[in-house]
Amino acid sequence: MLLMGILPSVIIMVIIFKNAVIKHKPMRKLASVFAISAISVVPAGILEGIGSALMQAFIGGDPRRVYYPDMDSYLIYQLVFYVAVVGIVEEACKFFTFKWIVFHDRSFDNTYDGIIYGAASALGFATLENILYISQASSQLMVALLRAVLSIPLHAVTGILMGYYFGLSKYRRYNNVRPNTRPERFAYIFSVLIHGVYDYLATAMSADEDRSIWLIALICMMILIYAMIVRCIYCARKNSHNIYNKYYYEQLGGQMQDMMGGKTSENPTFFGVPLPMMYRRNPNVFNPYDPYSYTPPPQQYQQYQQYQQYQQYPQYQTPPQPQQPRYCVHCGKPISSASRFCPNCGKEIERRQPSQYPNTQNMQ
Repeated sequence: MLLMGILPSVIIMVIIFKNAVIKHKPMRKLASVFAISAISVVPAGILEGIGSALMQAFIGGDPRRVYYPDMDSYLIYQLVFYVAVVGIVEEACKFFTFKWIVFHDRSFDNTYDGIIYGAASALGFATLENILYISQASSQLMVALLRAVLSIPLHAVTGILMGYYFGLSKYRRYNNVRPNTRPERFAYIFSVLIHGVYDYLATAMSADEDRSIWLIALICMMILIYAMIVRCIYCARKNSHNIYNKYYYEQLGGQMQDMMGGKTSENPTFFGVPLPMMYRRNPNVFNPYDPYSYTPPPQQYQQYQQYQQYQQYPQYQTPPQPQQPRYCVHCGKPISSASRFCPNCGKEIERRQPSQYPNTQNMQ
């Protein structure tokens, strides 16, 4: 049964990797995103319990059907609970896992990578939740099959959707294309609504005696979810862009940021207070004013070669060459003017090498 809980997540990740533009991604980073998102199931469960208790205190009773005069009141309560509590809490776990671990990491260098890391964040949460549900069920095989085709794709589509918009947001920020917009916030709100409506339909189908309507609605929603997964992967693959481009290196000091532990956040803080520059720098990092201080390994900093064409630092600028002195061919006197005629003798000037002048005594 443990394999049944993990297998759906593995299949979805394989499909996403098969469509990746750049196949090689740091597996350690993916594993950390997956693991931390899975651990976030615990605080999510605590927060959902607190939210449920607050709603019960607000309505003055237990949310079970017996406390409601009719089914409609019960279903309204469930809709509010799943959207305002469950959806917000569980999607926030994926959102902040991505924002905290992945967004400013240097390995997140292509917009399609948002799909990969977003799916890892969502499936880490879904996998542990799936294992817990299966282990507590009386019919484990049936629960595993239902969650494999229903719950796991639901979590996957929310993570993929947020990851796609995180990639778009990072590209805009690091290429100065509408940098003040945050499309990932829209993706979070949309994911909360999808998650809440799905849980509501699943609960209503099991609670209401007339299940046919809810079953049809749930099937239609699952078709929409599968279509969104395919569409997001297709659009991310078709419109993939490198994030760290000319603007990043020219305007944002990208070369220095690349050397700072793989993080591209230029404003490190300590409990919200910006750190001085002396605490930001690593003594082994590349010094832009000393090109021999550090040579970045090309396998770790793949765009170091690309950066050479965007050099802006003084040590890379070619110093201006001193102009050769000009002398008049006729009188041999030095001429500082760029005019065509000599200001001393008034004759037309020709440019010659000093050794070609016949009157060398006047050039002293």
